[in-house]
Amino acid sequence: MPLVLTGVALGQQVARRAPLDSRSIIATLSNDYPLAQKTDTNKSAEAALPAEPEDQAMKTAFLAIDDGNSEKAIRLFQEILEKDPKSKRARFGLSAMYIKMEDYKKALEILEVMTVEFPDDYSLKNNIAWLYATAKDHSIRNASKAITYAQEALMGNPIDYHVWSTLAEAYYMSTQYDKALRAAGEAFRLAQQRDASMADISEYKAQMDKCTKAANAMSIIE
Repeated sequence: MPLVLTGVALGQQVARRAPLDSRSIIATLSNDYPLAQKTDTNKSAEAALPAEPEDQAMKTAFLAIDDGNSEKAIRLFQEILEKDPKSKRARFGLSAMYIKMEDYKKALEILEVMTVEFPDDYSLKNNIAWLYATAKDHSIRNASKAITYAQEALMGNPIDYHVWSTLAEAYYMSTQYDKALRAAGEAFRLAQQRDASMADISEYKAQMDKCTKAANAMSIIE
């Protein structure tokens, strides 16, 4: 998934990612918010039980995300939250859809509350950092907040290449290109090491190349 640079001045360049923001979030959801967690050793008996209505609705909502049906996913998450306003997975999923639909304020309203409730959940901080670093609405972008949240996310999971990529984007947006390059390089290395998809590896390679060009250009200017 290529990175496209826009802007005329090096310090004003903006990274526009084909939808890595949503793909990165979905990957985090898949890893940290599984639809079902098997703890009973009698898995065959458990498999024979009918799915709980909310579990089925949650599964359908995430399938709607995979299918690109944002409106359906949002509706399903909202229906779940009408019954269970504290559902962590539904709130996380809803915030992901708001980011995808560029409704950043609604996404932040959800995510920032959740970081208070779940201060050790790095994925929440990663997604807030990504939002602040890449929002198409430049009135929402905030380099210092993006860096802070990304660094905190990194402390929670230093081997997640999504987080390193988020940190790279935050540094890049703040024109700290050397730091952006180091973070992007780590994202690329971990993506390879952890057998990420070829699409992810290609994307992180492109991010690293972008940061390399910016860092080299800045070294000449300075």
